[in-house]
Amino acid sequence: MSTQPVRIGIVGAGRFSRARVIPELKKVPGVELVAIANSSRESSERVAAELGVKRVAADWAEVVSSPDVDLVYNGTQAPQHRDVLMAALEANKHVLTLNPLSMTAAEGRELVAAANARPHLKARDYLAFPHGPYTREDALVLQILASGEIGTVRQATFAWYTPFLAAGSYFEVLNRWLGTHKRILAVRKQDEVDGKRLSAATVIAELASGALVTYAHSTYVTEGARTPRVEIHGDAGTLIVHAQPTGRDSVFIVKNGSKSPEPVSIPQRLAAFWDDPRFVPVEAQFVEWLRGGPEPSPVLLKFEEGMRNLEFAEAFVASSRQGGVWVDMPVH
Repeated sequence: MSTQPVRIGIVGAGRFSRARVIPELKKVPGVELVAIANSSRESSERVAAELGVKRVAADWAEVVSSPDVDLVYNGTQAPQHRDVLMAALEANKHVLTLNPLSMTAAEGRELVAAANARPHLKARDYLAFPHGPYTREDALVLQILASGEIGTVRQATFAWYTPFLAAGSYFEVLNRWLGTHKRILAVRKQDEVDGKRLSAATVIAELASGALVTYAHSTYVTEGARTPRVEIHGDAGTLIVHAQPTGRDSVFIVKNGSKSPEPVSIPQRLAAFWDDPRFVPVEAQFVEWLRGGPEPSPVLLKFEEGMRNLEFAEAFVASSRQGGVWVDMPVH
């Protein structure tokens, strides 16, 4: 691993940034935390002392314009993302930003255009679930799908039961695994039951490949009956990925003619993801990419993919507000 210096300016350092992203960046040899601007001068000084940042900036604009900053880490709230990221790109800085990319898809398209106009800069959108389901399994699933082991994918189902909807974050997974979504139809239902607000949402998506995907979220389902997972059905078999596995087995295949799923053996080259509490060390991978190394794992989103998440979310709202009608996704 190269130890070429990478000087980081921090704009926004909330709980998750302080607990995961910034400490992981700091662990990489040669990384320097040179400046920070948090929500207030007081919080900036507190975080600077906690994390060992060299200086406190007057505001975020000072961070992104500082000549001794190579990479801007943006940990602000979503309403600030467009302005911070645009300024950083215009100041010739690499950028790593928390999800979502921006507040709206229109803002996302602006950021994609700005990043594409500067191909010498490295830019990524941090994944929604770094410790969550499907991150460690990502490379294995992509390998299986590319191998054709389950044949041509015809259909997929995605079920989850979180207290919040977060549909765009789950789209993030299947957009990566199965490709472009052409159009979607969304229906959402909410009820008040015994003082609790319960909800369910279903999205049907038609993919560019011709496959159909059903996204299903519910808080109606009794906790003991919840089995969050992805099922990908091909014409030669079904791939099942569990979100809450027992032990190391989380990926299974059911071949045509078989009566039960068989766990997929984890290749040695991917075993580290199962043994690493971070699952995928995307922070270190990103820094190595800046230094001329390979691209980081695709779970660290390109700006185009972050933009598509926003487009999916907006299509979901448009469809569900009209009682469930087909809404075309933008073509890129």
